[in-house]
Amino acid sequence: MTFQAWLQQAIARLAESDSPRRDAEILLGHVTGRARTWILAFGETTLSADEAARLEALLVRRQRGEPIAHLVGQREFWSLPLFVSPATLIPRPDTECLVEQALARLPTAPCRILDLGTGTGAIALALASERPDCDVTAVDVMPDAVALALRNAEHLGIANVTISQSDWFSALAGQRFATIVSNPPYIDAADPHLAEGDVRFEPLTALVAGDQGLADLAHIIREGRQYLQPGGWMLLEHGWTQGEAVRALFREAGYLDVATCRDYGDNERLTLGRLPDHGECWLMNLFTAVLYLHIATVAVSVGLFVLRYWWMYHQSPLLNQRWVRIAPHCSDTLLFLSGAGLMAITHYLPFTEDGAWLTEKLFGVIIYIALGFIALGRRRPRSQQSRFIAFLLALVVLFIIIQLAITRIPILG
Repeated sequence: MTFQAWLQQAIARLAESDSPRRDAEILLGHVTGRARTWILAFGETTLSADEAARLEALLVRRQRGEPIAHLVGQREFWSLPLFVSPATLIPRPDTECLVEQALARLPTAPCRILDLGTGTGAIALALASERPDCDVTAVDVMPDAVALALRNAEHLGIANVTISQSDWFSALAGQRFATIVSNPPYIDAADPHLAEGDVRFEPLTALVAGDQGLADLAHIIREGRQYLQPGGWMLLEHGWTQGEAVRALFREAGYLDVATCRDYGDNERLTLGRLPDHGECWLMNLFTAVLYLHIATVAVSVGLFVLRYWWMYHQSPLLNQRWVRIAPHCSDTLLFLSGAGLMAITHYLPFTEDGAWLTEKLFGVIIYIALGFIALGRRRPRSQQSRFIAFLLALVVLFIIIQLAITRIPILG
């Protein structure tokens, strides 16, 4: 049988594959040792009996759904030929988006990079090949995966990568990295896609995670803070429907500049966040302190307001006490100043991307200050009811603007 005849037969038998011609050409090239261009140019070359037998065995396995990468033992990733095995995930093209985004955020100076759950070593080796000045650490909990990643590093001659066994961060105590990347398990155990396609032949331990697929992502985001340098980035691949949930995990853990990037199919594929640097940490601590002060002054101001009207209703002699006349003014002034302080901090603290919703923040500050003057001003006589309404409106505006800064919901066009 000639090369061309075998290709036609194989394409017909692989009709249920997403890419029957490509699959057939890869198998033929693997068995014969010929490049695709050679096969197309010399299609009348005759297969040997041994080649025909080997091709038939591989074709049957492919018809059963076994991945091409497992049949030929290799998969290219980031233009790097990688050995693969059933012990690890097969590198996907969309994961190259993770490499692109990580490279764009690495410091120009030499730094340390961590790849969690490295599998074949695809992400770590791609980063190490692009940044030979950086020290890349790659870990995996499975011994077979560690052995495969070491084999790939040796085969490619990439020396600036250290590969070892670790259950996420368990063997990394005391170490810090400029960037942490990972393509962890993120599929829910009940997902029907686990019974379809290539994933049927890949290890469930590298695919499935608890809590609707978010357990490992949440663990890495939460624990990763102590392994990132101040200002360092974390980039995580996830399922195309998990973007919103992963962004929430990043924000709850205190990361800044949280964003989700799309893959080559325009699906939400990876989310990233940055650990605050030293200056931002100080600002965040200041925000927390001022926020607690503001909450306390809210309680005191409202309490004093209720008490004053209660005593007025009962004509209590306490109304003549000096502290009763002074305390509300002090509390209201502190309330206003702490509220203005919160707005100033949220303007400079990057809850959102640079410049995002700046108009809304400034607009909220102006409204809050105006309402504060109405509530606290003494130059013009106003009823207590008017002052109290202005006071409540100021708190509502403050709450809306803080929520706006945190959740990035635009109000103005």
